[in-house]
Amino acid sequence: MCMSTELPVFVYTINCNRVFVHIFVYIMFCMKTKFPERLKELREEKNLSQLQLGKQTEINYQNIQKWEKGDTSPSIDMLFVLCKFFNCTADYLIGLVDN
Repeated sequence: MCMSTELPVFVYTINCNRVFVHIFVYIMFCMKTKFPERLKELREEKNLSQLQLGKQTEINYQNIQKWEKGDTSPSIDMLFVLCKFFNCTADYLIGLVDN
């Protein structure tokens, strides 16, 4: 928890914001580095091409190509669709956890 009874309000607010920024930066780092690998790995485990995955999830295959290259990241909605399709958590798919 961010609050401390020993610190003035503005200090723990700054600390909370700093923690939030660090968490956000870490998540974005994982999205850029681990997500493309996980997506490709999960797709290949199902023996699907990018086009086939696109058809089965109703996601444009060009978006899947860009995600696997790390050029762009999916929206929250698309991340949810992928998690449902692969039966995994968003934490796993973006690389925050390994199982």
